[in-house]
Amino acid sequence: MRIPFSFKDFSDHFFSLVDALSGCWHRLDAPASVYQNGFAQILGYRDLQDLMDSRVEDVATVMDGSISVPQVREAIVWNGFTSGLMSYHEAEVVVNLIPLERLDWKSSIEQREKNLKSAPVAGSVFGMVRGRHVKVFRDEMWNFAYEDPWMDQTPELVEAGARPYDLSIGVDGRAFRWGRLRETVGKLPDKFEDKLNELAGYGELDAKARRLKFYREQLIEPLYESAIHVVTQQMLVPDGFRIVRCAGRDYLYNEPLGGYIPIAFHPDSGALNQAVLMILRGEAVAFESSRLSPADHEGFQQEIYAVPEHCIGEMTRQNRSLVFNSNIDSLRQTQSSRTFFEANQVYLRGQKWITPEQIPEGLADISKAKALPDLCLSQEVLPEAYTAFFDELCLELPATFRRSSERVHEAYRSGALIKLFNTLARFSAGDLDRFALRKFHSHHPSGFDEDGDKLPQSQDATAGEAMAHYEDLGRQILLALPTLGHLSTLTLGWLHYASYDACFGDEEPVRPFCSDDASACIFYLCHLLLVLGALAEGVDFSRVHKSFDDGDEFYPVAVLIAAIAKSKKSSPLTESEQLVLGSMNVYPLFKQMRDFRVKLKHKKEAMNKAIGWQQVDAVRWKIRAEGEFLYANGRVATTRQPTFTEKMMKDGRKYGLTTVTATQSLSDLSAGDNGSGDLAKLGGMVVQSIPTALQTV
Repeated sequence: MRIPFSFKDFSDHFFSLVDALSGCWHRLDAPASVYQNGFAQILGYRDLQDLMDSRVEDVATVMDGSISVPQVREAIVWNGFTSGLMSYHEAEVVVNLIPLERLDWKSSIEQREKNLKSAPVAGSVFGMVRGRHVKVFRDEMWNFAYEDPWMDQTPELVEAGARPYDLSIGVDGRAFRWGRLRETVGKLPDKFEDKLNELAGYGELDAKARRLKFYREQLIEPLYESAIHVVTQQMLVPDGFRIVRCAGRDYLYNEPLGGYIPIAFHPDSGALNQAVLMILRGEAVAFESSRLSPADHEGFQQEIYAVPEHCIGEMTRQNRSLVFNSNIDSLRQTQSSRTFFEANQVYLRGQKWITPEQIPEGLADISKAKALPDLCLSQEVLPEAYTAFFDELCLELPATFRRSSERVHEAYRSGALIKLFNTLARFSAGDLDRFALRKFHSHHPSGFDEDGDKLPQSQDATAGEAMAHYEDLGRQILLALPTLGHLSTLTLGWLHYASYDACFGDEEPVRPFCSDDASACIFYLCHLLLVLGALAEGVDFSRVHKSFDDGDEFYPVAVLIAAIAKSKKSSPLTESEQLVLGSMNVYPLFKQMRDFRVKLKHKKEAMNKAIGWQQVDAVRWKIRAEGEFLYANGRVATTRQPTFTEKMMKDGRKYGLTTVTATQSLSDLSAGDNGSGDLAKLGGMVVQSIPTALQTV
C-alpha cells in the first residue's frame, strides 16, 4: 500500500523523519541515500525518486475513505518487511519509534472521522470498526460476556515454536511472553495470507507451511528476550512474594510461607531483580560475599552498593507488590537463628505461632500446661511440634465450650441466669431501652432526616410496620421470660433481631423466637448480658459481635456464674473469675476470648496458604524436571475454550432451564415517561438516527 505523501509533508517533516529512521534502523557506515530510499520504501514507494514524483497537494483527495489509522500503520510495517529492508519485527519497532503521525495522512483520517461523528448520534453508542462508523445498542449482558478472544492461530503458533505459557523461561535462559505474541498477531494486515503468498520464499510453499515459516522466523523468534530484561521491565515478583521497603532497604517476603529472603537490598542496585530471577529459575538466592555485609541481629545481610560511575542504576520498583513500612519493627520478629528451608532456599522465619502462654486462662487448660521446643530447632516451614500443638488446641477448645454451655443451661434451669441479668440490668450504667430505641431509629428512620428534610411517606409506613413487628415479638418474648417486663416490648423485639445481626425487612429471614425453646431463651439472655456489658464499656456491641463462633456467648457468662458460686463458698478464684467478678461485666472476657479465636482462625488460614503455595511450587518443580523450562506460568489453551455465554447456555440445556424472551421495539420509547416527555424525545431521536446509522455500516 502506498501512503499518500504531500508537498507539505516533504518540506516540513521529510528530513527529520529520515533522521529518526537512521536512529532506530542502524546500518553501519551507510550513506544518507540508504535511509532516504528506506523511508520511501516503508511508505510503499520504490525509492526516493518515486516518492518525489508521487507527491500531492491534498492528501485527503487521494486517501481511501474506508481506511483507518491502525490499517495505515499495519501497511507501513508490511511495506518495511516486504521491501526486504528489515524483518517484520524490525519493521514494527521502526514504525513505533518514528513519529509518522506528523504526516498529513493522519490528519486527513482524523478530519474524516470528525465529520462523520458530527452526524446525529443521540440514543446510541457510537464507535469505529475498521474505519467504519457503527451504531451499537447494548445491554448489561455485554459486560459479562466479554472474554479475551481465543486466537485461531494458537495451535499453529505453538507448532511453529511459541511456548504455550503466559510467561516462560527456558533452560537456555531466554524468556518468552505470550501477551507480546498475541499483540503482534493482532496487528497482522488484512488478507495476510494472500499477501504472504506473493512474497519470495513463501509462494512455493503450501498455505500452512507459509504460515508456519512466517510465524517462526518473523513473529516468534524475535520475541525471545533475556530473562533478566523481562524481570526488570515487567517488575516481576514471584508468586506469593511481596517487596517490603523498610528504612531505605527492600526485602523479599514470601507471604504464604511467612519467610524473608535474608538479604536487605538497595532499591537502585538491580540486585533484587537478579534475586527474583534466581527464585523464578528455582535457584537459591546467593551473591558474592564481597557484595554483602555480615548478617545483623535480625539475620539480614545488607547489600553493599556502590553507585556506578558511568551508568544509571536499575529503575526503582514502585509497583503494587511493593509494601512500605515506616520502620524496621515488622522485621524484628526474625532472628538469624530462626530459619527454615523450602525449595533450596533459606528463609528467615517471620511467622507468628500460637504458644501456650498466649492461651487465655480457662480456655484449653490442658494445652496451656504444655511446653514447646524453640523454633531454632526446626528447619521446616510448618514445624511439626507447633502444628501438632495447634491441632490439639483446636480439638480441646470445643470441649471447653461444651462445659460452658452445660453450666449456662444449668443456670437457666435453676433461674440463676435470668436473676443474674435482672440484677445487672437494674444496677448497670447501660440503658437497654435507650440503646434499642436509638438503633431502631437509625435503621428505620421516619419523619425527618439528619438534614431536616422530610422523609417520604413510604419510609414512615415502613418504620411503623417495623415498630409494630418488634413490639409483637417483644410480647412473645415476655411470655417465655416474664421477669423481663422492666424492658419495653420494642427493646425486647429489637434485641432478638440484633442477636442475629439483622433488622426487620432484611432479605434473609430471622429465626422466630420460640417461647418453649430453652436454647433460644438462653442464647437471648446471654446476648442481653453481652450488650449490657458492652454499653458499660462504651462499646456498641451490635457492631463488634458479628461472626459469632459457637460457644462465644456462653463462655464468659459461664465464668461469671462460676465466680459468683465460688465467692459464696469463699473458694479460691482463677484470674479470669477474679476479672469478671470484680467488674460484674462479661464483655471484656468475651472480647479477650474472641480475639484469641480470631488469632486461631488467622493462623489456620496462614497454614493453609503455606500448604497451597507448596502444592503450586511442586507443579513448578515438575515442569523443571521435564527439562524444557526453568519457569512456566499460565498455560495457554491450544484448543478453543467455551466463552462465558456458551458455558451459560450449556448449563441451561444441562439442567433444563427455560428462558424468557422480552422483545422491545424502539417505537415503544415514544409511549411516554410519567408525563415528563423526556423519554419520548429520546425515543424519537433514536428512531430518527437509525437510517443514518445504517448508511454508515
